[in-house]
Order: sequence, then structure tokens, then C-alpha cells
Amino acid sequence: NNHADRFVAKSAISGSCTINGRVDDKDDESKEFEASTTHVRYGERVRDCHAEVLARRAFRWQLMNEIQTDLAATRKREGGSPVEQEDKDDKIDKQPYIPILQRKLSNDTDESTIQYGLKPGVTLHFYSSSAPCGNAALKKFAKMKRETYDNTLGPDMWPSRPHDTINGHAIREGQFALLLKKDNTISAAGQGEAATKLSHNRPKGKAKRWPATESDAWCPPGTTITGTRRGSIHTCSDKLARWNCLGMQGSLLASLLDSPLYATTLTVGRKMTECICRRAVCCRVGGYGERITGKKDSKRAKTEVEEEVWTGSGQESYKLNHPTIMGTSVYIDEDGILDMSGSKLVGQDVRFGSDLCWVYAGSWAEAECINGSTGYCCEHTERQKFDLDGTVSSRISTFIMTELYVNIAELMHGKVDGTSASNAFQQIKSGVLTLSMLRYLKLAVSPEYENEKKSLLGNHRVFCQWVRRQDKPL
Repeated sequence: NNHADRFVAKSAISGSCTINGRVDDKDDESKEFEASTTHVRYGERVRDCHAEVLARRAFRWQLMNEIQTDLAATRKREGGSPVEQEDKDDKIDKQPYIPILQRKLSNDTDESTIQYGLKPGVTLHFYSSSAPCGNAALKKFAKMKRETYDNTLGPDMWPSRPHDTINGHAIREGQFALLLKKDNTISAAGQGEAATKLSHNRPKGKAKRWPATESDAWCPPGTTITGTRRGSIHTCSDKLARWNCLGMQGSLLASLLDSPLYATTLTVGRKMTECICRRAVCCRVGGYGERITGKKDSKRAKTEVEEEVWTGSGQESYKLNHPTIMGTSVYIDEDGILDMSGSKLVGQDVRFGSDLCWVYAGSWAEAECINGSTGYCCEHTERQKFDLDGTVSSRISTFIMTELYVNIAELMHGKVDGTSASNAFQQIKSGVLTLSMLRYLKLAVSPEYENEKKSLLGNHRVFCQWVRRQDKPL
């Protein structure tokens, strides 16, 4: 009965639509949207195909599918007419799968108040075959030591060691900095805003600028700083750190759950250094629940760390999660090991020469192939025969999963005409979605999560550098 969900990690289009409402933007300004006959599908491509991102997306899809299946079954038992599921792919629900969620009803018997939570004994565990890109690959600013392995632990056991506080002694040099994946494109994703935020951290007057903001020469290969126009997508290290604050479920799914979902452990294969990894995925986000005491004119105020719970937006359910960091020398796929005997390329036991990416959820009969260069699915009939020019959206794309959420909302609430997000629901059902509409929908159905995210990205010393996307003008 001690089930555990496991992740396995191998390795923009905008427009206008009709919305009658307000969008809570970063500057608290509202926006109105005009009608358009153009069918825009924001999020139909998967922009980030790194393994950690695909694993989390598949995890979220699986949970949403669980909820939809449960609600549809309940409606059928009660003699109602369940909303027909949009996805009739015969690759779905063909594999034995043990649900990890259970209903948690409130005192009210109204079905619209149903929430879900993890079953007793269920814990979440994240695996990555290599150190996440970004800060976890920055082997600096820490005293590293040889990793030790505990052979006394059983298969369902893991160590429980508290994370020591990391002293930010080299913040000016980039110790805690957020980084972007370099993609050689000029980003319109709020780079000017990010540069402005970075300037707030720089010394004023005649003091020297921070070295980390001058150049990206110090960054790990393939990454860059947020103040440049060399990238628009945050690294996996940054995203893992964000998930350890807001949970892995995301905004829409948060409205269906009784609490955020955090990983209990993080297991890393290649290039794993424990002190570097924990700095990257959680410890650099220190500051949650800290209270500054002392006089304002004192050079160095005292800090009392009470409990690592973020109180910026007043939401007690969100916290800074410190997963147990573990390493492994066991390959996830023994057949995929390259024979490097006689090779001079020491340590090069992996190749990234293909754009094909694979993603899998627990109830799928087979994995889905995504073309990493386009973000669309690669339909294939035989091995090595792929349609690289396909334009079919992945089941884990933002657009498809937003559609899935709308189906769940209809099963849970019936008609959605009376809800604050009814116009957004209708537009999505007709095949229209923009970034602004998605943000409006998230704020309407999951205000606690969105307010927490806004507080985190706006106030925290590390996350205030976060680059957010913006709708492109028509």
C-alpha cells in the first residue's frame, strides 16, 4: 500500500480573443481584449523539452487524467451524462495504473467543493539521469567532497538529513543567480524588465557593478544571464527551485488539490555534487519565514530563522521544500550505455545529437515522441521513421492540458456559464487560447497560487530576476 510516483528523465504563438474581464498583470494593470476571428492556440508547442520539464508535465497530465476519470465515473454512477472526453487516443489508459489521489470532501456536500489529495503513504520522488542544467552544473562557490553511499538503506528507504544553511558569500559573482537556456534568439519575454530588476541588486553610485551581471562567460555551457537577449527559457535548476516553493502541480491543478505537491527526494545520476545540487534546487531560495531585527541604521541586522514557510502572501500551505538529495551510479537503461573503451573523450558517456524527445505518463501504452526543434509530436509507425514536419500538439502541451482542465471543470461544476472564467472556458472549448487568457483563467480559478507566485517572483531576492513571457503585438 506504500505507493510511490516516480519520474524518469532520459537524457510562441500569440493573438487576440474575446474576454470580458480583467487580467492581473505584474504591474497590477488590467487589460481588455478585443474579439478576433483568428483561432490562436497559445501553448500548442512544447517550448522546453529538457527531461526534467517533460517529466513534470507528464506527471501533471497523469494527475489531471486521474481526476477526470474519477469525476466521469461518479457522474455515470449517478445516472448523469458525463462530458465526453476529448482525447480518444488508444494509447491512453491501456496500461495498469494505480491512482495516487483520493477525494477529500469538505463539510459541504456540493460537488463543486471537491478537492483531491495524495493517498496515505504516497510520496513523490524525482529522478534525473544528469545534473539539471544551470546552477546545479555550476561547480563553484562551495567546498566539494567525495560523495558517500549508504548501502544499509532498503529499496523503500532514503536518508533524512537537514540541509545546512548556505552562506551567500559570492552573490555578486553569480552564486545564486537565475540563468536562461541559451537559444540564440532575441527574446521578447520581458528582458527589459529583467534587466531593470537586476539593476536593483547592483550597488548604486560609484560602486562597481556586479561581475555576474557584466557577462555570461562564467555561466555553465549552454546558459546565459537574465539580463541579455541570448535566451528566454529558464534553466531546469531554476524551475526545480521554483517547484520546491510553489509545488510541482502548477496553477490550474492547484485549484483541484487540497495542498501543494512537493518531491520528497531528488536522485541525480551523472555530474552530481550534493552541496551544489541542493544549493541549486532549494537552498539558494532561503529567506522564507525569516524576520529581520535590529536598527535600520545598523550595518548588519540580525536574522532570526524561525521556520522556512513563506509568509509574503499569507498562504500557509506553501513552503520552501528541501528534498533529500541522492546520487546514483546505476544507469536507468543499461542498453543505452556507450562503450567508451579506448576513447580519449573521458567522461563523455552521453550524446545529444538528436532532436527527438520522449515523454511517458503512467497510464500510456507507449511513450510519445516530440520533435525538440519544433515542439510538435513526431508521428511514427516504425522505429527510425518519424514525421519531423508534423503539427500535432503533444498531450502534455499547455494548450491540450488547459483543454483537459476545462473538461474537469465541466464535470465538477456542470455548466460553467455562471463562473468568473466562463468566457475563457468557452473560448478554449472553441480552440482559442492566448497567453493573457491563460493568465486570466489561472487567476480566476486559482487565486491563492497566483498570489503566492506573484509575491515570490516580485519580492524574493533570487526570484525577482525571473523572466516572464509577454503577448506579442498583432
